Amino acid sequence: MSGLRVFIVLAAVIGPAAAQPPTEATFRSADDTVWEVSIDHRTACETPCALNLLPLQRVVMRARDDGAARLDVGFLDPGRVAITAENTHRARFAVGVSLTAVSSMGVATGIALTSVGWALGKDGMRTAGLITGGSSAAVLATGIVLTVTARAKLRSATPYLAPGGVGVAGRF
Repeated sequence: MSGLRVFIVLAAVIGPAAAQPPTEATFRSADDTVWEVSIDHRTACETPCALNLLPLQRVVMRARDDGAARLDVGFLDPGRVAITAENTHRARFAVGVSLTAVSSMGVATGIALTSVGWALGKDGMRTAGLITGGSSAAVLATGIVLTVTARAKLRSATPYLAPGGVGVAGRF
């Protein structure tokens, strides 16, 4: 009896998905990096390539030269879609990490100078702490933004035809 229930549940889950049209996906690289396209944990092709995918197939892209760069594409909607992978910007990442490390020490120094200046009533120390902490906080924010924006990115676009013309929709 339990085997029958499993079959009914699988038929209910797989049945509607199998009826959906496949996804025509084109995979590219924004630069000269070669990306491995994996479908359900199996390497299917390397960029540039095109695949027909079923609705319940999970897509992951990994940079072949850099094992750390991994983009989870996920499940794709039916129709045509163009996926472009952009690798990590190494220089931007290095500058972001350096700015974050150095400026965080400046923020800590600014906090210490400001608190000691308030406690001892020394206006010069308090002003130095506020200037050091404030300017270091601005540099810290810049370092964090550079570090986050340097990560590998995924852009997808779906071409469409409408009565008013042709366009592209997707995440950029």
